[in-house]
Amino acid sequence: MSNKNIGWQILNMTEAKAAETEFTVVVSGLGRSGTTMVGKALTAGGLFMGVNMANVIHEDVGLSNGIENGDLAAVRKFVTTRNGKFQRWGFKRPMIVKHDALLEKELRKPRYVIIFRDPLAVAMRNGLSLGFALPAALGVYHQQLAEIVAFVQRSKSPLLLASYEKTLLDQEGFAQALAQFCGIPVANVPAMVKIIRPNDEAYLVATRPRTA
Repeated sequence: MSNKNIGWQILNMTEAKAAETEFTVVVSGLGRSGTTMVGKALTAGGLFMGVNMANVIHEDVGLSNGIENGDLAAVRKFVTTRNGKFQRWGFKRPMIVKHDALLEKELRKPRYVIIFRDPLAVAMRNGLSLGFALPAALGVYHQQLAEIVAFVQRSKSPLLLASYEKTLLDQEGFAQALAQFCGIPVANVPAMVKIIRPNDEAYLVATRPRTA
């Protein structure tokens, strides 16, 4: 048995769940932790994520707002429409797993991809993008990480937990694991690998603080 830390792990994937062909993929984690990269990789692999590749932040704002605001009518409209079009589809939103009770009730057999990143890197990115002082940003990281960990501990759904830093050391290995977890054909993995890279320039520009 190898003791190599590959940087990602799947939890709660029983044989019965692995055999399912219809499900919904939820990409989440802390903000600025790599959720955009994962969402874009899934889109590149052919999974419908509610936005096109040109969407820099890659968030399905309509569905996410419905979930966060508890607008069940809006959520059910999105879900019904997409379930009718796709066997498998997904969306990305940082911290959306705080609403897992609603997700479990309204989504079709959800699977979660949760990305983790070095706390200082996340805090510094929030400082650059949102103007947070570093001590405050580290406090936000600590609070939000506790919420993510609580979700992981209570969830019974399939989870793919991944380290952002480790994915960059083995893009192909992570892309293969992500594709298998999300029902994406192996032939689409090379397109996913191209997306898994740090410091995407378009993202950095889009998240630059606005000046008056």
